[in-house]
Amino acid sequence: MSETTPQPQDLLSVEVELTEAQFDALLSQRPWSPYPPELQQLLDQLPDTSDRDFTRTDVLVWTHRRQGLIGFDQVWKSLEDMPGDRSARRAAVAVLNVMLNQQLLSRMHFTADAPGKDPLGLNSGTAFEITARGMIYLRGALMARHRLAKSCGALQAHRILNEEEDNNAYELHYLKAVVVRDASGNVARPQRMVNSVFALAR
Repeated sequence: MSETTPQPQDLLSVEVELTEAQFDALLSQRPWSPYPPELQQLLDQLPDTSDRDFTRTDVLVWTHRRQGLIGFDQVWKSLEDMPGDRSARRAAVAVLNVMLNQQLLSRMHFTADAPGKDPLGLNSGTAFEITARGMIYLRGALMARHRLAKSCGALQAHRILNEEEDNNAYELHYLKAVVVRDASGNVARPQRMVNSVFALAR
């Protein structure tokens, strides 16, 4: 009997493991930190821009590269093949609002940098910071891409998994648990602090 070809949704079933120190860092005031070398190298290979079908993972990649903080203008100006700036801004608002609702990002506003308010509710003074949930979501997304990239390369893996994510962008997904291990490698405690995010772990 021939092997069944793995489906993209199966590839997303990766287990996210953290050390106690990594987990504590996520709960700190500023959760951003570099990923392990193999995931950081993969992240560095992913595109700086995207087309109109960009996903939450794209935004989190761009945010992580900026040490966890990205401006609204930096998001929509990273979108290519849009009919115009307003279309790019609308597309960015739609995805960013989903990410805010799922607590992958938090929003801040610098009024001094934004004299006029955009009708969409965001402007050049709006910025977004990656949250602990966002860090774990992106870690899982990178792990899935790292696994798939072994057979097709990083960019193709990113494209395939972006298509799967894009199909589910407006649904609530659940990361049921994060495995936290102590210095001896034993499971320290079950974690259910991350929910309403993509199903990247089990």
